[in-house]
Amino acid sequence: MVDNKKFSVEEAERLISWLEAKFDEITPVREKLVKEQEQLLICLRQSRGNGESSRDVDLNAKYQEIDRLRYQIQKLLKSFSDHGVIVRDIQRGLVDFPFVRDGRLVNLCWVRGEKKIEYWHETNVGFSSRKHLEKLD
Repeated sequence: MVDNKKFSVEEAERLISWLEAKFDEITPVREKLVKEQEQLLICLRQSRGNGESSRDVDLNAKYQEIDRLRYQIQKLLKSFSDHGVIVRDIQRGLVDFPFVRDGRLVNLCWVRGEKKIEYWHETNVGFSSRKHLEKLD
């Protein structure tokens, strides 16, 4: 894990293709997790007061699959943090890169699909407050 990593714009941009690949990897796992969680809720509703032991087997299988998918996502998220990248939104593919501006910490901001790093924001605000890099100085 990279603690206190600070990026230059160029360093962050060199990670874009890697980020795209990681989000390509994490997206189907996340989608499957959401589906499994929805199915678990359906099973739980159906099993209330039903007393069927076969439902317990279904529930256990669902819990195990959800745990497996969560673990897989955690491993993938760790690869981001190992590079010093902060994931803000898995679904959108939104990440921040710690960056020093005028001696203080801010974040470079990138969202999946953008071809280069063009935005930044203060550390106490998010995506909706990002500013174009031209306004960096």
